[in-house]
Amino acid sequence: MPRRVGSISLHWLGVLWLALAAPASAAGGEPQIVPVAVATNFLPVARQLAHLFEARTGYQLTLMAGSSGKLYAQIRQGAPYDVLLSADQDKPARLEALGLTVAGQRFVYATGRLVIWAGPGRVVDGPQRLRQEQPLALANPRLAPYGQAAIQVLEHLGLSADASRWVLGDSVGQAAGFVATGHARLGLVAWSLVPATQRDQVWHVPAAWHDPIHQEAVLLARGASKPAARAFFRWLQGNEAQAQIVAAGYAVDLAQALH
Repeated sequence: MPRRVGSISLHWLGVLWLALAAPASAAGGEPQIVPVAVATNFLPVARQLAHLFEARTGYQLTLMAGSSGKLYAQIRQGAPYDVLLSADQDKPARLEALGLTVAGQRFVYATGRLVIWAGPGRVVDGPQRLRQEQPLALANPRLAPYGQAAIQVLEHLGLSADASRWVLGDSVGQAAGFVATGHARLGLVAWSLVPATQRDQVWHVPAAWHDPIHQEAVLLARGASKPAARAFFRWLQGNEAQAQIVAAGYAVDLAQALH
């Protein structure tokens, strides 16, 4: 059986919710802090975007990262987020169907890229390494879209049967962490999570080997009446934010705007 690593304690989740629910106001009582649930793969660029957004508007983002599956479950349980930056399209659509979002306010903000990474100083020149080395780190496919894509790649290569060779993280960020620390020899991870100094050492998985990893943003019902949340949601679709997303290793398609 594959090894699973990582979980969020209910105690700390409760502490987080209380912190996010605490009021934060400007002089006129206007909410200034936007709690954003963000898929782990997107956290590094989300931090960059948060700094830019604050500089442009004066509003602040509070980021909480996790697998899309866990963030979805938290929102269903009442977690006080204003915006969800998911790693897929399924979770935002399901939340919309449940009436937990602002209807029609979702769009693809980034398309992820999957790579094989072997950690610092080790160059991957092809998929044959997946047959030669173990363990292999990937995100749990039950929780994370990057994990689902990784399984599709292994199925394409005829390697999906030997789950004993895998080490599963709750998110693709955790899977990348296993590679970075040497706990896994290889990883099928998001290109955006590979350090910039090592991006020329990876092997890019052909997009045809897995379903597209379209990552969707959605304005949640809790943020509907908040100017700060609406401002961030609009700004995320603009040229400045999109340029940062591309620089971080994602593809963008502004033709897939709000729907």
